[in-house]
Amino acid sequence: MIKNFIQKNIKKLIVTVGIGCLCTLYFYNSYYFDFDRIEHYKIIREIDYFDRNNEAIQITHKDILSELLFDFAPKDLKGKIFLNTLEKVTTIKQDIPTSDFDEIREIFKEQNCSSVSVSSCIPVFRDIFIFYKNNDVVGIAKICFGCRYHHIIGTTSNTSNFGQCGNYEALQKIL
Repeated sequence: MIKNFIQKNIKKLIVTVGIGCLCTLYFYNSYYFDFDRIEHYKIIREIDYFDRNNEAIQITHKDILSELLFDFAPKDLKGKIFLNTLEKVTTIKQDIPTSDFDEIREIFKEQNCSSVSVSSCIPVFRDIFIFYKNNDVVGIAKICFGCRYHHIIGTTSNTSNFGQCGNYEALQKIL
């Protein structure tokens, strides 16, 4: 009975299994973002941004700075206040060269590693990446290299394994 069923439906079975395999490969190795430009913002750790007496630091948006450093925010890509004040509260901004895009794509994709590291420190997100496609923001990644934590929005990919397999080190090397 089962043999007859398989013989009658072998084409459907092969097509179904093939589609399942292709979907698994596509979604498992999917890149987080389709981008054509990346901005990197760096908040330098040697500066006490919250020192109200330091006149060299003119930060009027200390609440935004606090959100940048310590919160898992923004929650969506429509955070115009976040983007508009980002330059006001960061100390270094650079465009990532297109020559590094292939390597960055390989870092910002779904991956599975045999060893997973876990950190127990409180993250301070000093590195922020804004991904653009046709001048529209398609993704934001906040990274704490010290704790190996991240906050990534703008993707439907699973980002839980981001940074594993030496990718934090690879990303730092690019910078």
